[in-house]
Amino acid sequence: MFSSNILRTVRLASVVLLPVVFAAACEELESGPVIAPELQEMDADNVMFGMTHNMTRDGIREALVEADTAYSWQDSTGVDLRNVRLVVFDENGGERAVVTALAGHLNPRNRQMFAQGNVILTVYEGDRTIESEELNYDPDANRIWSDQPTVMREGNRIIEGTGFDSDAEFTNVRVRNGRTRGGVRF
Repeated sequence: MFSSNILRTVRLASVVLLPVVFAAACEELESGPVIAPELQEMDADNVMFGMTHNMTRDGIREALVEADTAYSWQDSTGVDLRNVRLVVFDENGGERAVVTALAGHLNPRNRQMFAQGNVILTVYEGDRTIESEELNYDPDANRIWSDQPTVMREGNRIIEGTGFDSDAEFTNVRVRNGRTRGGVRF
């Protein structure tokens, strides 16, 4: 008899206390952070990881933008990017050039892009690389340029200048105030 009273008391306590314990546990889970503290401190409305964006004109892909992380805001047309890779395609869909940078800004509406921080532009035709701290890309103006000091390597030739201008096909590349060092490669 004594043990049945204890069992009844334990069952009654379980029925009464179990929902309270579950409610407390659920409440504790709901109040905890959903994301890392450093992401909570960001003022961006949207954060995307592993972003890929195709840039097209008349249904033909002109470029592909990839970034480790992209930040956007409701009141802005631009997207800030981290660890950026831009692939520029030719009219046949082949890769014409690749840009890598630590950061960038993309305006999806006008397809303009700004890259900065250890920017390296590799042009496949002509074995050419262009290095600068920033690069601008405007496909509607058919223009790629930098207003920062630039180093262009073409085979064994090195040209250093105050910036550069190029069309998107890289047929007319000009290093501003260029100084050439032929045969030296570093």
